[in-house]
Amino acid sequence: MYLDMSSKQKDQRPNVFCLVPENERFLWTTARLFSRWNGSHATLAFSVLADVIARIPVQHQPAVAAPPQARDCIQELDLNNVSHAVPDRRQAEKAATLARVWVHGVRRMFWVSCNADPAWVLDVLRRAAPTLEELHIKNPREQHLLAVHAMRGLRRVALRCHDGALDAQPPALPALPRGGLKWLRVVGLPRATLVSLLQAHSASLDVLWLHVGTPGGGRWPVGCDDLDALLGQCGLRVSRVVLWRGHFASHFESDCPAQVSAVRRVLPAATVQCEKCDEVKWEKF
Repeated sequence: MYLDMSSKQKDQRPNVFCLVPENERFLWTTARLFSRWNGSHATLAFSVLADVIARIPVQHQPAVAAPPQARDCIQELDLNNVSHAVPDRRQAEKAATLARVWVHGVRRMFWVSCNADPAWVLDVLRRAAPTLEELHIKNPREQHLLAVHAMRGLRRVALRCHDGALDAQPPALPALPRGGLKWLRVVGLPRATLVSLLQAHSASLDVLWLHVGTPGGGRWPVGCDDLDALLGQCGLRVSRVVLWRGHFASHFESDCPAQVSAVRRVLPAATVQCEKCDEVKWEKF
């Protein structure tokens, strides 16, 4: 339950669970009604709805269930503050956010941090899946990566892994019948996971910003001695690759040109640049 309610509030809740039929149309109608409410009534209503949603096993829900109409879709949703809250904090806001995403859908989400309340973020990702096109996500766990990987409409992703949670057992993402990503920026993803991600989207990916250091700089991704071999096995058809040296990635000017040239040889159709040497302008997400 995303909202800790007093016993008095609990007594005021309708017995929704006995009313939920197998058909999800009831939930959609209820959610749309709740979305018109304001103040304390909305908080209570959204908490009840979020509880109902959370109790529906994901495997019993259609992969793309009654997507919201385009005119109702939330265009942009910043989850920076709420996603940094641990499970017992900002519960009403989390409940309302989950219900809004499930009712209206969302096209673009950013600053989605997974490590503070992983279960809630996973619920949000699953409810956003039918409409989500752009995502900025930080510190995902394997289940978050798999949820994102399964989003067929996703076109633009910025992915940051700073806490090392995936390093001990790097997940391998499954192959896709047809990848859809067009633009990808990756920071800190384990090598094996990165390779599986790039292979899955090799046919569609156009622009890759890769956080990686120069040879001799240390362990991945602070340094990389074989970047050409790593990218060469992915089957990429990208038009542009930017090697981003920020966030503690090494940059030895004596070794950088050889690394860039090696990547150009395995990706001859792509423009390959070092963010520092070529003074590449930062591309905002």
